[in-house]
Amino acid sequence: KNLLTARAIFQEEALTSPDYRLWTINDRHPGMLKVRDSTGCSIALEVWSVPDKGLIGILQKEPAGLSIGNVTLSDGRQMLGVLAEPYLTMGQREITEYGGWRAYIASPAFGNPNTPTALVQATPHQLPCPLYVDAKPYRWPYDGSLQPHNTALIIIDMQVDFCGYGGYVDRMGYDVSATRSPIEPLQKVLAAFRAKGFFVVHTREGHRPDMTDLPLNKSWRSEQIGAGIGSKGPAGRVLTRGEPGWDIIPELKPIEGEPIIDKPGKGCFYSTDLDMLLRRRGIRNIVFGGVTTDVCVHTTMRDANDMGYECLLLTDGTNATDRGNHEAACKMVTMQGGVFGSLATAADVVATLETANNSIGATPAAPAAQNGAKSKVTRTVSLPKAEPYELSLPLGQTCLVMIDFQRDFFLPGGFGHYKGNDVSLLSECLPNAVKLLAAARAAGVLVMHTMECHTPNLDDLPPTKRKRGNCSEGERIGDKAAMGRILVRGEHGTGIVEDVAPIEGEKILYKPGKGAFWATEIHAYLQARGVTHLLLAGATTEVCVQTTMREANDRGYECCIVGDATGSYNPVFKKVALEMVVAQGGIVGWQCPTAHVV
Repeated sequence: KNLLTARAIFQEEALTSPDYRLWTINDRHPGMLKVRDSTGCSIALEVWSVPDKGLIGILQKEPAGLSIGNVTLSDGRQMLGVLAEPYLTMGQREITEYGGWRAYIASPAFGNPNTPTALVQATPHQLPCPLYVDAKPYRWPYDGSLQPHNTALIIIDMQVDFCGYGGYVDRMGYDVSATRSPIEPLQKVLAAFRAKGFFVVHTREGHRPDMTDLPLNKSWRSEQIGAGIGSKGPAGRVLTRGEPGWDIIPELKPIEGEPIIDKPGKGCFYSTDLDMLLRRRGIRNIVFGGVTTDVCVHTTMRDANDMGYECLLLTDGTNATDRGNHEAACKMVTMQGGVFGSLATAADVVATLETANNSIGATPAAPAAQNGAKSKVTRTVSLPKAEPYELSLPLGQTCLVMIDFQRDFFLPGGFGHYKGNDVSLLSECLPNAVKLLAAARAAGVLVMHTMECHTPNLDDLPPTKRKRGNCSEGERIGDKAAMGRILVRGEHGTGIVEDVAPIEGEKILYKPGKGAFWATEIHAYLQARGVTHLLLAGATTEVCVQTTMREANDRGYECCIVGDATGSYNPVFKKVALEMVVAQGGIVGWQCPTAHVV
């Protein structure tokens, strides 16, 4: 109606460059926001030519906070469009993944400079409806978000050694017809997933030719049943990488672009990069097929469930060497309302995809939060003075990690002092850390505090760590000192100094090592909240802070160390550590001073 009143003329349909995200403002107006990081998407547009008077009339009816700005199309053209100010999207519903929404854009002149500026009126178009598989004990996925950009099919261990004659399972004396029964159902699901553009992953269980990744107990067990892993058989050495029996059967052969995960264990996540592949693509839902249901498939499904993925098991796309075990494994999934996910047949899944029509194929969205509370902060800030180059920081996807601001490190009479360090050097970073923490809280950024410490019985303390440093009796980890037992959870010295003490709602992470990712829940916690960027402060720069940054970098986080909000007992070490971070074009991340971040 507004467009007709403004005498607008429709010109074309288009897509933006992949630099935008979309919100609905009060469920009435779409608000498109340009982002500066890799979380942007292409947004569907309708381009209309609008006379000047009509343009003014349309803008007067829009919410405050929408303004005219340049919008880049997928083909490189720039047009004038209506963009949302970041503050306008705060507390609003993000609808980027519903790619059928048509956002605002304007077209100047279409080559004629005398033609009035044009504008786009946003209208809902082919908005995907929730899409479910008829599964048990509940329709799957739970939220109806079955789309190619967030759902993967994982086909587990359909290898010659498990499904072929003369392979590992055959040599153990089992009937391979059972492990071959999933082939036909999986072929149908695989074809449907490929046709719709879903992500497909294949896995293979196997070991290095020298067997250095084969646990001794696993080797011994296989020998007891006459099929020792690594021994020679009709399909080559059993479960050995590079052998014919280790490869995937030709009926389900991967095609180009479908990754293969080679795993040494039963679960597909252990000692592999599977989680990284899935998170990087924004996968939230997983459909499982393969063998065997009760071992490798169930182990992987349980791991995935604990990691926050929404899981579906194909009852006829999986099987076991014992039918009773298969049926029991399937039943376990359905207990307690779906304790591990849901069950469906291959036909159920294929039927859902074939009847989906416009519900399939939404514009790919950035990875969404799984579980936990996703931040409502949507503002993105730029740090042009960051080194080695400018950094864009989406505040709603950023966490400030305050590392080990503990009395045992910062105050006289603590562990750092007993180690012979001048603790006053460490405290020089506190004023900047206070400013950084206050700014993060004011901006609504997620905040986490870490504490290096151990359980009272010291069962998580390696003997080497306790002995290291040649500390005298009474000055080692666990010994009683002026502020309680040194680096023991719950003791006064382990607590965080008052200047930067946590407040209610801020996560406290207990870590037994130098890095915050070792033996802690930090990665799952950050992933569940959609965090992609980390700001790091704390002590010491070269040990705990830098170790955590390196761990985070390897897990795909964008990291910025706020250098002057970190401290060291050795100024030279601090200087060199910061130089390491920004070397080689930012090999580990960025470095930026507090004043600029604040």
